Amino acid sequence: MLVSAGSERGAVLGGSRSAQARPSRARPGRGPLVLFAVFVLAAGTCAAGPTAAAVSGPGAVSLAAGNGHSCAVLAAGRVQCWGLNADGELGNGGVDNAFRPVSVAGLTGVRSVTAGDYHACALLNGGTVKCWGYNFHGELGVSRKGPATCSRRSGTAGEACSTTPVVVSGLTGVKSLSAGAYQTCALLTVGTVKCWGYNAEGQLGNGTLKTSSQPVSVSGLTGVRAIASGGVTACALLSAGTVKCWGNGYKSSPVAINGLNGVVGITAGYYYACAVLAAGTVKCWGSNDFGQLGDGTFKSTAQPTTVTGITQATAVTGGEDHACALLRAGTVTCWGYDQWGQIGARPNVTPTTNCGDGSPCHPTPVAVKGISGVVAIAAGFKHTCARTNAGSVQCWGYNAEGELGNRGRSSSYTPVAVTGL
Repeated sequence: MLVSAGSERGAVLGGSRSAQARPSRARPGRGPLVLFAVFVLAAGTCAAGPTAAAVSGPGAVSLAAGNGHSCAVLAAGRVQCWGLNADGELGNGGVDNAFRPVSVAGLTGVRSVTAGDYHACALLNGGTVKCWGYNFHGELGVSRKGPATCSRRSGTAGEACSTTPVVVSGLTGVKSLSAGAYQTCALLTVGTVKCWGYNAEGQLGNGTLKTSSQPVSVSGLTGVRAIASGGVTACALLSAGTVKCWGNGYKSSPVAINGLNGVVGITAGYYYACAVLAAGTVKCWGSNDFGQLGDGTFKSTAQPTTVTGITQATAVTGGEDHACALLRAGTVTCWGYDQWGQIGARPNVTPTTNCGDGSPCHPTPVAVKGISGVVAIAAGFKHTCARTNAGSVQCWGYNAEGELGNRGRSSSYTPVAVTGL
């Protein structure tokens, strides 16, 4: 989500592919930055013959989707990931992509997992954190000089990474995690927040623009119930049911979002954010060039606007330019950018092409077909995944890097099962 620089809550900047320079796959400091995809649940996921993807087999208890990779925590407390692995995102000791789940090396006793652009982190039962993947900006919580180098990505020299999990130093008593593009945040049991990694946009929230590989405290936050890190911004849900955000377009310390009360869940996409209210409705704010605010328009706004037609939401997740809500009935509805089928509605619902750069999108929510009994959702950069009450996971959307985990590379408009979990 993005509001104009130079004011605390000014007019929303476009953040569009056409009107404004959109982050690319280049690293910060090497060119424009790209988003991964993020999700936060309420306090307490284009080839011919499109099909959807699901993590098959019971036992998944937590789910995360990043730029080109996805991860699931299994009932036994282990983690498996699949998809892009050029910087060690899968944590299995290698840098080759995996088109089906592979085990993250040496992880046991895991409670939850979060995925950033090219990294991932796991919360362990003891309240500590381990991370793996890209570390050029200290997003793993260790020195930016290592612990290793990865160079498989085209056009990059060897850059700091870790292909296996490393301990985030100086961090204990963690309740939950949320990874942004090149930063990670942790909610502590005492209700405060610490973040580490890239900070050129103030996304660490400590009042500076200094990147840090060590966790730093977000200024002035107490009584936090949930956190959500987006591309270059982050938000916190407070115990009073209100929301504060920091980073790109805000200040480098938290700023209150006006017009939000009774919030029970939050998510941060790239240049937008969304909140689930206690009444079951959803409100979003920020960039809307691809209909990612879900209000039927393409008008960006700093004021939270109601997503059309949703009255029974329990959670919301935001990708780069699309978002999805989990409904009380165990079904999923999505809206926004739909170039690769990440909305999960085609061919039953034809998208409009009146958005952004003329790409297909849905400015109002449409139901994801072929999936039910959903208990958790996670939106990636260009794909979406959902966990069912049976412990299986289904994914849909872009699949060139193996994001759907179904052994193939064909993108899918509808959910398909991830192989071998």
